[in-house]
Amino acid sequence: MPQCTQFKMVEFARKKEVKLLVDAEQTYMQRAIDDVSRYACSKVNSIPLPRPVDGSISKQVPSSSFSTPSIFNTYQMYLVDARFRMEQDLLRSRRFKFGLGFKTVRGAYMHQEKQDSLQWMKTLEK
Repeated sequence: MPQCTQFKMVEFARKKEVKLLVDAEQTYMQRAIDDVSRYACSKVNSIPLPRPVDGSISKQVPSSSFSTPSIFNTYQMYLVDARFRMEQDLLRSRRFKFGLGFKTVRGAYMHQEKQDSLQWMKTLEK
């Protein structure tokens, strides 16, 4: 994992066997937060593939091999694309075999985002 502060925190949480919840922020920085969270999930929430007695890798992952995720991302459900992003993350986690932990929020920044958007629209009109 890269050696920036966020990944040091992720690695520390993994070693201490504690859960890490990545909280949501304003939309202008949320994409970067999501990218870091997805990367960390792919490394820490990995699902080990069971090995049959003959040593080959099984193509099926039994439900018993899934463990509780250690890292959780937050989805702001008031955003228009929230469901799509959540679905894409779920597909990505299945494809790359890592557990997806998440929480949903209705919109802690909803009013601020609306004000920022209106201000931005006024700027464009000038």
